Amino acid sequence: MKTLLPLLCILCASAVNPAFGGEALAPAGVLAHMHRVADWQLDNMPPTADKYTGDPASMPRIAKAHPTRLDWTFAAYYAGHLALAGLSPRSADYLDTFAKLGREENWRLPFRGTRYHADDHAIGQCYLEYALRAHDSAAVGPTQEFFDFLLANPPKNPDALAHDISTKSRQFLEKWSWCDALFMAPPSLARLYEYTGDIRYLDYMNDRWWHTTAYLYDKDEHLYYRDSRYFEKREANGQKVFWGRGNGWVLGGLARILQSMPAAYPDRPRYEQLFRDMCGRFLALQGADGLWRASLLDPASYPAPETSSTGFAAYAFAWGVNAGLLDRAAYWPATLKAWRGLLSHVTPEGKVGSCQPIGADPRKITEDDTDVYGPGAFLLAGAEIYKALLLEQNPHGILSVQNPTGIHRRWSTVEVSAARLRELTGTDNPADILVFDALTPLLRDTQTWQTDAGPALLFQATIPPNDTRRFILVRKPAGFQGPQPVPLAHARFAPDRHDDYIWENDRVAHRVYGPALVKKEGTDTNGIDVFVKSTPALVMDDFYKRGDYHRDHGKGYDPYAVGQSRGLGAPAFRAAGAGAPWHSPGNYATHRPIADGPIRATFELTYPPVTIPAAGAATITFTETRRFTLDAGSHFTRLDSTIAVTPVGASFEIAPALARNDWPGRKKHAPKPALADTPDTAAQPAASDENWLADWQPNKGENDATGLAVWFPADTAMKPVEGHWLLPAIPVPADAGTATWSATWYIGATWSKSWHPTLESWRQTVTDFIKTTETPLRLGTEK
Repeated sequence: MKTLLPLLCILCASAVNPAFGGEALAPAGVLAHMHRVADWQLDNMPPTADKYTGDPASMPRIAKAHPTRLDWTFAAYYAGHLALAGLSPRSADYLDTFAKLGREENWRLPFRGTRYHADDHAIGQCYLEYALRAHDSAAVGPTQEFFDFLLANPPKNPDALAHDISTKSRQFLEKWSWCDALFMAPPSLARLYEYTGDIRYLDYMNDRWWHTTAYLYDKDEHLYYRDSRYFEKREANGQKVFWGRGNGWVLGGLARILQSMPAAYPDRPRYEQLFRDMCGRFLALQGADGLWRASLLDPASYPAPETSSTGFAAYAFAWGVNAGLLDRAAYWPATLKAWRGLLSHVTPEGKVGSCQPIGADPRKITEDDTDVYGPGAFLLAGAEIYKALLLEQNPHGILSVQNPTGIHRRWSTVEVSAARLRELTGTDNPADILVFDALTPLLRDTQTWQTDAGPALLFQATIPPNDTRRFILVRKPAGFQGPQPVPLAHARFAPDRHDDYIWENDRVAHRVYGPALVKKEGTDTNGIDVFVKSTPALVMDDFYKRGDYHRDHGKGYDPYAVGQSRGLGAPAFRAAGAGAPWHSPGNYATHRPIADGPIRATFELTYPPVTIPAAGAATITFTETRRFTLDAGSHFTRLDSTIAVTPVGASFEIAPALARNDWPGRKKHAPKPALADTPDTAAQPAASDENWLADWQPNKGENDATGLAVWFPADTAMKPVEGHWLLPAIPVPADAGTATWSATWYIGATWSKSWHPTLESWRQTVTDFIKTTETPLRLGTEK
């Protein structure tokens, strides 16, 4: 377990200025200030030129300064807004506010005549951060398309010409030629790497970063010129011109790219050293009141405090302390001093004043000046300070999570045993644990999970190929209220639809049929149905309420016909011996809910006994209990089947089945309890290997297709039978002492209109899933 800062240090800092009330030293006090600032800003967003409908000649000056609500000024605010959403008990409201903006704007990046303009890239980092949190892939597409163009068409102008902002050719826009750009574009590229695992985005960012740094960074002062126009300019006191907010942008950009960059990335040490050097210079330049000025080296000429540069500096300091990159004894008091200074410029309503208006160099400031990036920096700083205080006051430890494969693992479920929880935090109760990213202030959604060895904690992590990410597990303080979990997995008994049992996550949905449906329409099968989705939102309850779910109304639909078939992955049984027919039970008989999200949905169904003929006049009776488990972020449901057999020790075979698209039995409801063992070698699945198969089945009249997959971790090969493929058949030998048997397999589904446009992409996902399941994440403990 770890404790961070002695409380005495904080108490001494708080005594310096009465404006820094004692409540601000508690996480709840910091959060209250953040709520106040965010709520005021959301109620007082500046008008934008693209929404102005009046006479252009009369357009307000502030609207002219903000072309669109997607521009860089708003992006800086929403970076802080999303940091707050990762901590606040009102997280759902804050996430919904941002999602509404993104959907109304179709998740686009602004465009001002060239794709290279870094300011237009800034909102992308917010889209990607939201997508990683909410599992919303729709938020990624336009940003990824934008940067794919840049990768395919890199700037070709010579650096000296392209970086010179004083030229009238505007070629400088093709490079990051002003220091603010290092907050705008690089974090978006780093977040895109984190989302995709594609190192090309990080390499492009890395190349451009160091070109800009070689041009604008002053190695003696450890500060950046705003752009080339300031190389020869001097302040009134003869010092070089280094703009406070401009260098604040760089510090914020450094922190945000280091959050996503792998620990083993070759140039990471250079970024860390640059970060330390700049923070060291900022520390020496901090004012006695805790704030920085618009001019870093000539504060006497610009004596008014400036809150946007202070917000970014406080954010960088707090982040560096939390990340272990800055010496806590030196930087934590300075962080609190800056926070104290910031609070003295926040009105009771929540307006952050003394924020320099849009510009490129030091300017005069009034207490009334504000803009959206100022509150954004305040919220970023507050989130890191909140995290630091929570860690300081509660036992915690670090869990490392390693991805030992070359496959990007987005939204992988991490399961932490009670014993490891006790080692890290002193408690083995998962409900008493919070999980922070080590390098961000995001509190991860968690779930308590019951294993055979006792309770465990679930959370999800995105781990790039061959990377290790660290998470801080913290014992939850009494009365703690954290962010609301994003519901991404759900399962329930559905008496409102003839006793169906339904389950879904952010990628796919399924159902199986219950006893009432036999009476309603005669359908009596253990077949598994498939619903396809184009939204991460949970839709099945709404589908059932509306009733019309066999057509797509914008979120997905049920294109799959089960009929007499086993559908997707339901098992079939037969007595041992070639040529025997394959039998299955009908609709399930009883159900037992186990877990209902937000990360994992699990339930068990027991099927009615099935008696089938065996050798001679003998019979075998099977009674199956099957557990279904679906995790958020996955296309695959795990099926754990336990089969009670009489007579005890009877020899039989079990195999999961996948119904072929062309089998007439899928269009009939009358039960067909047995499938003939009559191979049709002409019919083959779209893709298969020894123990898995994937199929790509067109959906009638909708110009789309459903991707399906079954994986049975066993050694025997797939075989076709009547209307189905069985994969594979596992012979269970006679054993006089065994009355129950168990088997595990996986089923998966996707949709061509959402997650996988082609069979090839679906096949890759299937094989990646098999490899990552066979090579689990590796957990470690750091003292």
